[in-house]
Amino acid sequence: KNKKSYVILQNDHDKDYLLSKKILRKENIVMIYGSGVHLDKFSFSNEPEGIPVVMMISRLLREKGVIEYLKSIEQVKKSIPEVKFVLVGGFDDNPGSLSIEDIKEYINSNKVEYWGKKDNIHEIIRLSSIVVLPSYREGLPKVLIEASASGRSIITSDVPGCKDAIIENSTGLLVPPKKINDLAEAMIYLLNNKDLRIQMGKNGRKLAEEKFNIQSVIEKHINIYNA
Repeated sequence: KNKKSYVILQNDHDKDYLLSKKILRKENIVMIYGSGVHLDKFSFSNEPEGIPVVMMISRLLREKGVIEYLKSIEQVKKSIPEVKFVLVGGFDDNPGSLSIEDIKEYINSNKVEYWGKKDNIHEIIRLSSIVVLPSYREGLPKVLIEASASGRSIITSDVPGCKDAIIENSTGLLVPPKKINDLAEAMIYLLNNKDLRIQMGKNGRKLAEEKFNIQSVIEKHINIYNA
């Protein structure tokens, strides 16, 4: 609560919680939504032609909703057989990390293509039609603002952090966390509505330009230290 101290928060839920508990004063809080995105690197592109691609890009942790994503695939394919599912991300030493054994069944049955950990995410996102992140909780997920900047529609969980990265029904859809049926239904809805997801992608690019431009984020941080 020192007058010269500032706390940077990335989503409104954390701000409201800390204020309600009187842990912080309003004057000590600076809202900066995420780490920003390079708008030139993550440039807008039209989704590729052909079979639509539903992609999840994430560290392979249970709390990211990886298992829910994988379990939803069969339900989606029953309704729309011609769709490709892609999982991108690596395993790590986190206690909540999955192992290759946890996802092997889905890979071997050709339900999902596992592309491993990738460094060129700006190129990978361009290969998608929809980006999905059914996480249980986030600060503000970088992959969602990268997807928005790239012009991709989004499906993510209605939880702190995730819901702050999109505008519901404008740049993407929100679903309850851990609800496989809701996640599958949202995928089916966007897969059946190409014009809608294209418009969501355009709206997402505009949102990224207005709210998530890394230059603006850097300036806000510098201004705090200069204040």
